[in-house]
Order: sequence, then structure tokens, then C-alpha cells
Amino acid sequence: MELAQIEYDVQQRGEGEKQLEVDRCLLRRQKDALEEELEKVRTHRHLHRERRKNAGVPVVALVGYTNAGESTLLAAFRATLEEVAEADLPVHVVDTSSPSMNRQIETVEQVLEEIGAGGCPVVVALNKTDLLACDAPLQLPSTAALPAIRVSALQGSGIDDLLSCISENLVLQFVALDVLIPYDRGELVALFHKYGMIEHESYEETGTHLRWHIPTNHSGPFAALLKV
Repeated sequence: MELAQIEYDVQQRGEGEKQLEVDRCLLRRQKDALEEELEKVRTHRHLHRERRKNAGVPVVALVGYTNAGESTLLAAFRATLEEVAEADLPVHVVDTSSPSMNRQIETVEQVLEEIGAGGCPVVVALNKTDLLACDAPLQLPSTAALPAIRVSALQGSGIDDLLSCISENLVLQFVALDVLIPYDRGELVALFHKYGMIEHESYEETGTHLRWHIPTNHSGPFAALLKV
């Protein structure tokens, strides 16, 4: 190889290595910028979750295998794994028309286990039942023991039943209270009315008698007022 060709090859390699380093630098900057933006999103979501908890708002998270229909049930649905893990009630949306339905169910259950939500109460939404024969039996794996509702997100059928099932299971996450609130603690009566689900309310000689459920994070002030 002639000297001029060698010098040319060295120069080309040098320029190529410089360009490679520039590309790496740009990628590192893009990666840092994305990580910074992701951290902002995480912080924003965390603050929203804390506000929801403080407000006593139950959080329901839709989970499911891709194309199971969870995005049809809620437009622009974007749940992060963090929100699923901290939700009061995950709703597992199952694509009943998929030939690999059981494998998809097992995959979702495995992911829930990995993020620490494996022991959480779950409601199963058996979606796309409009594509099945009427009342066709479904051979489900471990989800068979969970509350399951047949729905068609596309046609809107079964949605009322699903919402009722969600409500019933959310109530199970509440604390049952039977309290007698002194009349000079009217703010606690207001708190119970705001966040609780009241089965009984009466006015006794020493205070207001209230009974039923309230979110756990709002039950603290009532601990010393339990009716005996």
C-alpha cells in the first residue's frame, strides 16, 4: 500500500472515530434529558397519587395484555407500573377472543407479582365477549377464583355490571366503623359524610352515632370514638 493511501486511511479512521465520539456524546445528552424528563413525570405522578390518597379517592388501575381492550374501556388510558402497584383495585382486562388467552393471563399475573401487586384483590373484566358464542364457557386459569364480569368494551355491554363489581370490591378495602361522635366534634361528622359510606346515622344523648365504611387513610381520627 502506498504512503498516501495509508495516510488517507488513517485520516478517515480518525474522522470516523471523531464522528463516533460526537454521536456518543449526543446520545448521552439525549439519554440524560430523557431520564430527567422521566423523573419529572414520576414526581408529578407521585404527587397526584398522594393527593388522591389524602382526598380519600379510591384508585382503580386497568391492567392487561396488549390489545386486550383496556384502552377501549378508558380513552387515553396510561397506567404506569407504579400506579398499578399502589392502586386500591387493579382491573385485569382479558381478551377472551385470543387463542393465547390463558398464556396472556399468566403473563399479566406474573408481572403483577413482580411489581408487588400479586396479593392485591383483583377484578377480572372478560372483554370481547361479543365475539364469542352466547354463554360460551371460558376455561380460565387461576383467575377463575376472582370476581369476573363478561363485558364488551366496543358495544358497551356489561359495563354497568363491571362498575358495580368494582364498587363492591372497593368497599371491601374500606374500614368498617361504628362510632359515637360527640356533638362538639362536628368536623368528624362532616369528615365521615365526605369520605365514608354511611349505613346508619342517629342522634343519641351524647353524640352522633354513625356506622359503616370509610377509607383506611381517613379512619385514624375515629379510633378513640368506637362505639362499645
